[in-house]
Amino acid sequence: MKLEFEFVDKENIRILAIDEKTTKKNIVGQIFTPSGSGNDSKNAIQVCGFSEAFDLWGCAIFMEPAINDNDDRCLVDKNGKKIYQQAKDIQLLFSPETKAGCEMYCCCCSKCYNDPCTCEVKVRFSNPYTVKREQDLFIEKTKLEKKVEKI
Repeated sequence: MKLEFEFVDKENIRILAIDEKTTKKNIVGQIFTPSGSGNDSKNAIQVCGFSEAFDLWGCAIFMEPAINDNDDRCLVDKNGKKIYQQAKDIQLLFSPETKAGCEMYCCCCSKCYNDPCTCEVKVRFSNPYTVKREQDLFIEKTKLEKKVEKI
């Protein structure tokens, strides 16, 4: 499976999964802004449809000014140059089986919207899912393959 992006407008992009054998395309996600359920985060994007988020790293391409906690100004070195820190980078995994679903609030769980609940983090007021490491995905895949072998 390959991924492709389809431009909808300046604030919306569709994410398509392409079956390399049949070249059939399926919409598996979207990227949009402003983000948030009330479109209230104007400086953020929202990415929907991915099955796992993994490997949060420092981004090798983008940097942002390092902030001094005392006065909210960019830190400077002894020569007066601004000090920067790497922005963050995350990989998102999409599944070709993903389909557009029902309206969000039709299910029993108000965090993951599934019935039964599929929250990985069962603590009140927390995110329902965790960011995983690539090793975690490999372990889950291996466990699933063993279950399939038994069947």
